Amino acid sequence: MAKPAGGRWARVMAPEPPPSLKALFQPGEPRQRWVRYWVKDVIDGGMDLLLHNFLRLLPIDWCSALGGLLGRTLGRRSYPKADRRVQENLRHFHPEWTEPQVQAAATRLWDHLGRTMAEFSILHRLKKAGRLEVVGEHIIHREKGAGPAVILGVHTGNWEVLSVIAQMYGIEVYDIYEPPRNRFKHAIAVRARQRCGATLRLFPPGKETVLAFMRALRDGKAVAMFGDEETDGGIQAPFFDRPPHSRGNLAYIARIALQSKASVVPIHCRRSDGCRFRIEVGEPVALDPQGLTGEGLQANINRLNAVIEPLVYANLDQWYWLTDYRLED
Repeated sequence: MAKPAGGRWARVMAPEPPPSLKALFQPGEPRQRWVRYWVKDVIDGGMDLLLHNFLRLLPIDWCSALGGLLGRTLGRRSYPKADRRVQENLRHFHPEWTEPQVQAAATRLWDHLGRTMAEFSILHRLKKAGRLEVVGEHIIHREKGAGPAVILGVHTGNWEVLSVIAQMYGIEVYDIYEPPRNRFKHAIAVRARQRCGATLRLFPPGKETVLAFMRALRDGKAVAMFGDEETDGGIQAPFFDRPPHSRGNLAYIARIALQSKASVVPIHCRRSDGCRFRIEVGEPVALDPQGLTGEGLQANINRLNAVIEPLVYANLDQWYWLTDYRLED
């Protein structure tokens, strides 16, 4: 298994080994990979890195607002298929809305996505600037000393502030991180999290990671997993009006929580105004201890879905996956 991201080495770790010059003179995939790695990635990722470092120099509100402007304009125009899907989803979830309301919500989403990407540059400044409001602190303090916990998150608001919250309360968190193929984008993500000072142990997706999480939980530590992840080419949860199933993270969360006797603590973030965030921590989800397989497992999955579904529905204009959610999945 790859070493968890953290410490000095992570700042220079590449998601993939660089292709040698010899690959340039080989036809097919080797040459294509060489061109992508040494030319396309440098141009694409290098521009992102320059923008990231420029945004770091700006005041917090300017950084966030510039990201919102880029999201509403360049981002939305660059992904017309995703924009159409956003509008289709909004019409489905809110059939009572007029077309101007749908368009306004779609604009808010693209503004939010742009802000979220830009705010990678100033995540480490949000706590000191008083931009984070935490609701449910008593639950954090109570669960921190009560044993292992699975933190159940969703991709609403700026979910990256959860690493700042972990640092604020001194919680060591085991989390899943799939490095982007572009090494420059990977460097941005790693450095942003390091500047927050959070104690994160990051693992790539896979069965070995589940075993590592189980060991961490048995040692009384905290594991973070998002219930609304994308796998197998689709968004597995929330179910909304799709048939329930046992694929995806909700099943993993139910199993590892029951097997390690860990509490499942839901948490979500909401952008309240510009670059200000409200983080709400909920009471642990009650799972059936006998529900590890079959209908019992599905019932526990449904319980978890019943927690995250209203959170996502109430924040559709801040839900990262609204651009990818397909009603037919």
